[in-house]
Amino acid sequence: MTRIITLASGKAGVGKTAIAVNLAAQLAQRGQRVCLFDADWGPGNVSLLLGLRPQYTLRELLLGEATPEQVIVRNCHGFDIVPGNPGDRWMTALTAVQLNRLTDTLRELEDYDIVLIDSASSMARHVLAFLLASPEALLVITPEPHSLTDAYKLLKLLYVEHYEGSIYLVVNLIKNHIVGRHTYGKFREIVDFYLSMQLPLSGMLTDDPHMTRAIQEQQPLVSSNPDSAAARDIGLLADQLLLEQHATNKPCMQTFLARYLRANGVQTAQEKPIQAGESLQQQFDTLSGRIDQLIADNERLRSDASPRADLYMLPDTAGRKAPERCNEVCVAMNTETEEATVQGETFSIYHMQRSNGDTQRFACHSPDDDIQKPESKTTSS
Repeated sequence: MTRIITLASGKAGVGKTAIAVNLAAQLAQRGQRVCLFDADWGPGNVSLLLGLRPQYTLRELLLGEATPEQVIVRNCHGFDIVPGNPGDRWMTALTAVQLNRLTDTLRELEDYDIVLIDSASSMARHVLAFLLASPEALLVITPEPHSLTDAYKLLKLLYVEHYEGSIYLVVNLIKNHIVGRHTYGKFREIVDFYLSMQLPLSGMLTDDPHMTRAIQEQQPLVSSNPDSAAARDIGLLADQLLLEQHATNKPCMQTFLARYLRANGVQTAQEKPIQAGESLQQQFDTLSGRIDQLIADNERLRSDASPRADLYMLPDTAGRKAPERCNEVCVAMNTETEEATVQGETFSIYHMQRSNGDTQRFACHSPDDDIQKPESKTTSS
């Protein structure tokens, strides 16, 4: 079964894409068939980090100008890549047709052991949908205060959306592991206290100049400097992820795709995505059928032979029946009454006992009653 892991961050500049590239290379070295799906349109996307100039990208695929087979870059440093298009923010407003093309591409990735999705650092709905659908997520933070604030905002959104997956923290750009554990501990306490979310620590990555050099050389650390501190840390992260892969049952690709479409609002009443080729008339017929069903259900409830739908009895009525002549909705109650006369008009005051034993007094009038302002009274001094 394909394992889907989305890398996310609250803000840009925390090293998320560099981690995604190097993690894919490390997992591939450990015998995993890995595909890195570049869903980040930022200037530091996967293609730029690896010096790729693909003929086709995700843009051409979503526009229907290329097939998934034409888009996928095969065996780049041991893993495959679905390249994105840097600076292309139009992905935040995909149509239903484009969303279905995107899911068709993801469906082609079912033969991989692991699909890593490098998502954009954005709160846009189409971007957040990858994270909401993903059964596992790696949230990258740094000791920098703005990183922690933005990461908390992202978690708050996931909390509101009732995210069902597992989130693991990765602390990046640390001077040493003492700083990393302190950052993780403080952030975990805040998230646990305010959001009741448990976030295990999956990795801590040293702020290593070899990582910067590898980015400049446009290749992963396993190729440029496999013995560096950052390469070692990412290797430990890869090992930790492989240890966790059998901890819980993860949803299949089909479930992920259904969740992704649902997060983007593409669905039917049966929780199935609306097919891109479905005509407007077919959608209208589907909606008409749903309306007819609702009308039939309503008529069935109204004609139910159980207690009359137009008579609402309170629990303490003791069998008292509503009068024969009454409005469409009658309420029968056990009450006591007393007569009162105000300005020559006599009417009934009803007594009804509250649940706490106190007596509630009230009077009723017809909607046709003429309610007038009382005349002002003047007194002479």
